[in-house]
Amino acid sequence: MNGLIGAAAIVLIAVFLAYSTAAEGPVESSLGGMESTSRSIDATVVMTRQRIRHASTAFDGGQVEAVMGRMWLDLRDAVIDGDAAVIDMDLVMSRVEIRVPDDWTVDSELEAVFGRVEGRLRGDARADSPRLVLRGVVVMGGVEIRR
Repeated sequence: MNGLIGAAAIVLIAVFLAYSTAAEGPVESSLGGMESTSRSIDATVVMTRQRIRHASTAFDGGQVEAVMGRMWLDLRDAVIDGDAAVIDMDLVMSRVEIRVPDDWTVDSELEAVFGRVEGRLRGDARADSPRLVLRGVVVMGGVEIRR
C-alpha cells in the first residue's frame, strides 16, 4: 500500500511540474518546433519532446533543463558573441542532441551520473574558433553533440 501511495505522489509531482513549466512560456507540441533569434536559450522540457532552432547573431549561451524528455537543439545558424558561449544544462532521465556549426569548438564540462556525453565532431574547428562550453549535470540521460 505504501508503494502505491509513493508512486501516486511521484506521478502527481510530475504532472504538477509539467503544467507549471508550461505556464512559464511558449511550449510547442511534441511534434512541432520553435525558432529563436534571442541572445540566449531558456528551454525547459518535462515529459515531452521539443525541437529548437536557434539563429541568434549574438548568441551568448543560456539554460537547458529537461526531466524525462527529449530535446533537439540546432545552433548551426547561431553566431557566438565574443570568444565563448556557455550553456548550463540540468538533465534527469532525458536526452539532448545539440547541432553546432562546423567551425565551433565545443568544450564539455558536463558531469554524467549513470549517463553519457558523446561528441561526434568532425570539421574545421581551429584554436581561434568560437567556443561553446557545456556545463551542468546529466543524470540517467545523455547528450550528443554533432556537426
